[in-house]
This record gives sequence, structure tokens and C-alpha cells, in this order.
Amino acid sequence: MTLKNVIIASCILISLYVLIIFLSLTTLALWMVSISPLIVAGLVYRVLKDPNPSPNTFEDRFYEDYDYPRNR
Repeated sequence: MTLKNVIIASCILISLYVLIIFLSLTTLALWMVSISPLIVAGLVYRVLKDPNPSPNTFEDRFYEDYDYPRNR
């Protein structure tokens, strides 16, 4: 799976979890909470092992999602 697909899958699972809580399906909600560490670990692994590293350093840009130079 590509990084984009992993992020989309994680967002879908979070949305599904909110829907399950709203529908009061307690057993299914508890099951999803119990597997959530595996999902988070998989997402973190894919982000850290992404073959396309950022060209910017932490000193250049503090936050990667927005082109905002770091205050010095």
C-alpha cells in the first residue's frame, strides 16, 4: 500500500468508528478500539519508511503541511 492509501484507510476507519459509536454498537466499538494500536503502528511505520523524504529540514520549515518559514 502506498502512503496515500494508508492515510485514506485510517481516515475511513476513524469515520467508521464514529458511526459505530453513534449507532451504539458497543461490542464492535470495543473491537475497533482494541485493534487501533495496530492501525496506528502501521500508519507510523509507513510514514517513517516513505521513500520520498522531505527536501526541507526542521530548521528551514517548522511545519511541513504549509509553506511557512520558521521564525528565528
